[in-house]
Amino acid sequence: NGGPFGVGRRAAKWDDMVQQMRQHPGASRASVLIADPEMLVRAGLQAVIDGDTAFRLAAEAATGKHALELIARLQPDLAVLSTTLSDPAGIEVAGRTRTLAPATAIVLLARADDTASLIEGFRIGVTGFVRSDVGRLDLLNALHHALAGEAVIDPLAAMALVRRLAAETDIAAHALPDPLTPREIEILQLVARWGYKDGRAYT
Repeated sequence: NGGPFGVGRRAAKWDDMVQQMRQHPGASRASVLIADPEMLVRAGLQAVIDGDTAFRLAAEAATGKHALELIARLQPDLAVLSTTLSDPAGIEVAGRTRTLAPATAIVLLARADDTASLIEGFRIGVTGFVRSDVGRLDLLNALHHALAGEAVIDPLAAMALVRRLAAETDIAAHALPDPLTPREIEILQLVARWGYKDGRAYT
């Protein structure tokens, strides 16, 4: 079954793989590429990834251009991309990754109130959307779910999107018979379907 990000569910299969990796450290780990312009952020992401036996850091990039070069060459299992990337912007890197490496799961790192990137992420087909200040355990949980093909979104980002669409509807209601575009209506319906557990939102 597909989720709102256009990704099928393979959670049970991935959970089995993770368990096998932890029981057999020599087994193949999922390759992860991280891309963020800040060195300290990349160091933090690397520490999180290195601390989980299910993952291995394949490469890191500080610019959008370098990230695309690495993604095309390495075809990582997962790409963690910051929306603050430039040359090109992070959201553009995510979109081009869908073509360069179709099998790569994409998780965007952004501010919780960056609803523009969230909406564009829906259009592109990214796998997950988490806050740039997300905690270690929440980030690992998001990465595992993304690799399982299970779309994941930070609940604060989901609420920010709902508030934005609600505000736009209220402002436009006095002038337009149908204030939301078809795409905005679709996104709001998808947000309404998300289920919450442990403070996080999943499809």
